[in-house]
Amino acid sequence: MSGTDGHGGAGRVSSTDMTTTETDAGAARGRGASILVYLATLAVVAPLGAVVGFVSSLCAGWLTRYWEAGQPVPTIAVVALLVYAALLYAGCRLLAWGSGTPDAAMAFTVGFVLSVFVVIGYTPGGDIVLTGHMIHNGYQLGSMLALAAAVVVSSVRSARGRRPLGDDGRG
Repeated sequence: MSGTDGHGGAGRVSSTDMTTTETDAGAARGRGASILVYLATLAVVAPLGAVVGFVSSLCAGWLTRYWEAGQPVPTIAVVALLVYAALLYAGCRLLAWGSGTPDAAMAFTVGFVLSVFVVIGYTPGGDIVLTGHMIHNGYQLGSMLALAAAVVVSSVRSARGRRPLGDDGRG
């Protein structure tokens, strides 16, 4: 009866004949690939946050351009700032949802905040992109609060979905 599985099927290997090292090696390869995808995601998302922060800071610098022109301009600027903060929050939450972890939202936030801090100071030509104007302060504070809220909400929702170690769902 050598070469059979005991049921007349020559050469078949039953699932009980596989060793645990073969299944562990496959799981380790899967985890390794998962970690590489995770790190690649963070490597793409952090610079994306920096680019969004830099470009939006330049755009926020224009919010005061026609501030002295009269009433509709300040109202439009404030509404645009509120819409931008809502879009920033939604985009950051979307990053956390898409990656399945709040770390992508955190990487985007870190890139964004670092680029905004760079733009706050003087540029090499001596220009100031964001001044101490009320709308610029609102941009800085509003965008950072929107991003912080998105990271916190993503972290809380992610923690709610996790099970304690060793809990396999069986009673």
